[in-house]
This record gives sequence, structure tokens and C-alpha cells, in this order.
Amino acid sequence: MVELDNRGITTRDILTDKAIENAMVIHAAFGGSTNLLLHIPAIAHAAGCTIPDVDHWTRINRKVPRLVSVLPNGPDYHPTVRAFLAGGVPEVMLHLRALGLLHEDAMTVTGQTVGENLDWWQASVRRERFRQCLREQDGVDPDDVILPPERAKARGLTSTVAFPVGNIAPEGSVIKATAIDPSVVGEDGVYRHTGRARVFVSEARAIKAIKSGEIEQGDIMVVIGGGPSGTGMEETYQLTSALKHVSWGENGIADHRCSLLGRLHRRLFWACGPRSAGRWADWQTAR
Repeated sequence: MVELDNRGITTRDILTDKAIENAMVIHAAFGGSTNLLLHIPAIAHAAGCTIPDVDHWTRINRKVPRLVSVLPNGPDYHPTVRAFLAGGVPEVMLHLRALGLLHEDAMTVTGQTVGENLDWWQASVRRERFRQCLREQDGVDPDDVILPPERAKARGLTSTVAFPVGNIAPEGSVIKATAIDPSVVGEDGVYRHTGRARVFVSEARAIKAIKSGEIEQGDIMVVIGGGPSGTGMEETYQLTSALKHVSWGENGIADHRCSLLGRLHRRLFWACGPRSAGRWADWQTAR
């Protein structure tokens, strides 16, 4: 911090539009949490940067390959410590740089640009020692944890997040693409399902229905009233956790938010818009 101050480098020099987009690119390559869809725009707003919208997120996730094969996304559920030993964030960034997907001239807290930091990492002894440790101690090839783009494509790694639009969510929704089992997607790349809608006005009531056996195979769970105009965009992780009681999988729609667990392979569409608290009539059609 003292060195940055001496050089006159401030937060405004580091938190820029280029840095925000780099963060979005790395998030997509890692298969990161949907929580970042809240955190990154909040950081951009506080820093006075351009706030990324749905179109921006969609463009990033369509062009950036997912390269990391760890819990909870897979396809191989390596513990996250192996991602660290395989090279972590800078190793992923080396692949992204080779693809021309990073702003290498963005300033960082090291006082160096992204490109300069990656030059150091690529030639560092630390990088080689960590990767060798993974080979020797776990018998794992680092390139099977952080995959080169060609290998990731061959393994069929999907994108990270998608923003489906439909008659119930004309303003869009969010789904963790890694949470959709490829076996349920049609040849045209579209997932289709027809079933009975079960509507709940709270997470607690939905969880009770799951645990009491009210939810039948093929049902579509619809949880409403949890958006910003309702209960304030509450976290509904407990609902996804309760799904362990349902062995055959299910489909869900909600205007809440949730940090989705890719390993669950549930078809859950969150943060649907318009929100039910403001457009009750639209959501009544789900009944």
C-alpha cells in the first residue's frame, strides 16, 4: 500500500471498467457462483464504473470457455485445493490471455499490469513447484484440473451461467449452466419439461413440501415473493439443500436468489423477472 501511494496509484486506477470485465471473464472461466452477479455490479457501482447488465454477462459467458474441473461443477470433482496447486487464478488467466480475452493493460494492486503479473507467474519457480507437488502427492495432472481450452472443449465443459427468457420470465432469469445434466438437453441445445406447477409463497413452505413427500416426480416448484420488492432478494440455499430428499431431481422457478450448487444437477431458474411482488397477475398463470 505504501508503494502504491508513493507511486500515486489509487483505487480509481485499479477499479476500472477493464478490471470489472476481467473479473467477469475469470468468473466465467472458473464456473463461479451466481453470487458474483450481485457482487460485481455492486463493486462497479461503488467504484463509479460501468455497471454490467444482462447483455454484458451473456456475451461474456458465451465467448469464455469454462476451464476448471472442481467441486461443485465437475465434470471431475477435484477438491478446490487442487485448483490452487494447479496454478489457481493466474494459471486460468494464462489460458485466457492466450485466447485474447483479458485486458492485459489493466492496473493491479501489485503496481504492475495484468500482463506483467502473468509474465512473472508464467516463469516463476513457485508455479512449477506447486504443479509438481500436485503430480507427485496426488498423482493428478494439473492440466486435468485447470484444463487447456482444447481439452476443456473435448471434455464437454459447459458455460457458467445463462439467462433464459420465457413467458413466465419475460425480463429474464438466471441459471447455473453447470447445474443442468447434459442428458436432459435436446439436440437443439434446449431443455424442455412439462409438468404440474406447485406454487409456494415462502422457502420454508417449499422445504416442508419436499420433506413431507408432497412433491412428485415431474412437478415444477414455483417459489414466489422473494425478489427485491418482496422479502428483499433473500438467499434460498436451504431450499436447494433440502432437495437431497428428492432422489429423482426436479424443476424449479423462483424470483428469489440462490447460490446454486452445480453438482446437484437440478434445473432451477432463479431471480426471474418481473418479480411476483410487482406483477402478481403474471405469476398467477403458473397455477
